Amino acid sequence: MNTAFKTTNSNAYIDSLERFMSAAGGPVRWLVVTHDDQRLARPVYDALSGEAVATIRAPQHTWSSASDLLAEAVDWAICQSEIRNLVFVGYVPLTHHTGTPEPTSEECSSTPSAERPRGFDRLRAGAQHHTAMNLRAQQQFAADVRRITNHPSIKRAMDHHQLTVQGLLYRAAHGCFVAYDVRQDAFRALV
Repeated sequence: MNTAFKTTNSNAYIDSLERFMSAAGGPVRWLVVTHDDQRLARPVYDALSGEAVATIRAPQHTWSSASDLLAEAVDWAICQSEIRNLVFVGYVPLTHHTGTPEPTSEECSSTPSAERPRGFDRLRAGAQHHTAMNLRAQQQFAADVRRITNHPSIKRAMDHHQLTVQGLLYRAAHGCFVAYDVRQDAFRALV
């Protein structure tokens, strides 16, 4: 481990990691990269209580930007410390379907059965909308994680089994996380 954390770069994420690791007083083996929302990171911190966990909180749009600031910061942390576990935490924002409003329970109960398919169509459209949003968010999250983990030194650490990488994607509409397996490029439910 290099204890003389010095950067020559103007990367704010590296500066923050440098300060944390200098103050940690011991090895830091976990790095959590999360969208800039404390509510997302809290369950991960709780699960890792007792561990020294370095964190990069970055706005969601910066994950997809052409800039390599996040990849550079992760690379720096891996090369300059004893980071062996990398966790990416993202989310699918809660949005509302912009089509026809959902029928109220009173409308459903007072609507003659011959007219109910219209309400069903609205419900189906809403479900399709949320499914499509989840799929797009999962695809974007996976692409962002792959882009960062394809950085040469990060990929090398993964290939030599010196770094484990996990992804967690929070689905706000469902109130749950799904896991992303970087090696398999697949999502699975957390049970």
